[in-house]
Amino acid sequence: MIVRNVEEIKEIKAHGEALYKYFFMRKDIYAYLGMEDVLKRLGGFWQTTVPPGKRLDPHQHEKHEQIYYLIEGSGLLRVGNETRRVGRGDAVYIPENTIHGFENDSDKPCTIIMVDCPIE
Repeated sequence: MIVRNVEEIKEIKAHGEALYKYFFMRKDIYAYLGMEDVLKRLGGFWQTTVPPGKRLDPHQHEKHEQIYYLIEGSGLLRVGNETRRVGRGDAVYIPENTIHGFENDSDKPCTIIMVDCPIE
């Protein structure tokens, strides 16, 4: 059994000013993270925190779809040409090759659980 606690995972800044904590990743996709090869189908499972007034820069993933699940805070999420306010308890599907980004326009951190799935 592999158990990883969020408090023990090193924080990595990515996509602008967002702070990532990677729990599980596929080594063949995310080799640069130097993690143990655990996942076989999913691309990854991680937690991202966007500090108040900061953002996760718009970007896209070729042949990857993702799900964002907000566990704390709120902000503006862009998926494609649509921007919408999202908050705690919201789950959002992001299709492959779709530009997406997040802006925390509040005075509290926003924490998002992200799941990545490559389309093979």
